[in-house]
Amino acid sequence: MMRRALTFVVPMLIAGSADAQTGQPPTLQALPRPCLTMASAKEFDFWIGKWDVTPWQLAAPTAAQQMGTNDVYPILEHCVISENWKGARGGEGKSYNFFDTNLGKWRQIWMADSGGPLDYTGEFKDGAMRFIGWNLDAKGNRLEQKLTFFAIAPDTVRQLFEQSTDGGKTWKSTFDGRYVRRK
Repeated sequence: MMRRALTFVVPMLIAGSADAQTGQPPTLQALPRPCLTMASAKEFDFWIGKWDVTPWQLAAPTAAQQMGTNDVYPILEHCVISENWKGARGGEGKSYNFFDTNLGKWRQIWMADSGGPLDYTGEFKDGAMRFIGWNLDAKGNRLEQKLTFFAIAPDTVRQLFEQSTDGGKTWKSTFDGRYVRRK
């Protein structure tokens, strides 16, 4: 049995050996890296950075009015934008954002430590990343959700979260944050 296993493993090791010219395993050379070159995968890059978040409506917010911090960075060869939120009064959340080539749309999957996942689809349109989705409230009622990221300036992003309890007829703002890039 051991001899049969070695007979299988040794050819696999030889077949998987590094290419003499590049030093890379052959399988890695053949892998496409579409997220590094696909224009759609770069549309949300304006949100990448380390951010201090305060209420949008305050013209000159102070540190005491900080809502939280958010570290947003690309992972997996720029195929995913990872979000790491820390609320100023506690609470954390994470999201993964990616251009879904199957749908031809952006996706955001969000989860907070309080539970209640959010799953959005969206597109970059009119200078903003615009997501839509839904979730259930504590009573099991469907809540429609809109999440919009506005690229205000290189170091400023506005994130507006809105929800509707009447199927999208009316919308109420539930989070309106000013992201200022940390220096």
